[in-house]
Amino acid sequence: LESDHHHFGNPNRFIQRRKRSSARNQITGKIVAIQPGATTSHISLELPGGTVMMASITNEAVADLGLKIGQQATALIKASDVMIGVE
Repeated sequence: LESDHHHFGNPNRFIQRRKRSSARNQITGKIVAIQPGATTSHISLELPGGTVMMASITNEAVADLGLKIGQQATALIKASDVMIGVE
């Protein structure tokens, strides 16, 4: 998040700590697209203010989490990985 500070403004405005996880940065938004592939899907998450970030997760994780367009979800950011979590 630090390197993108100039794109997002203050990154702390997105950070919420609702999920129990070792990931320190959790950003909640709305799923606006799910693009399935052979083994992974690309999930587009619209953040407050309109910025869209994308996560690549397995198709199995999409099914297990019951991800749907329009659903609120949280991106859990750890190192270079972005994961999706739901309440």
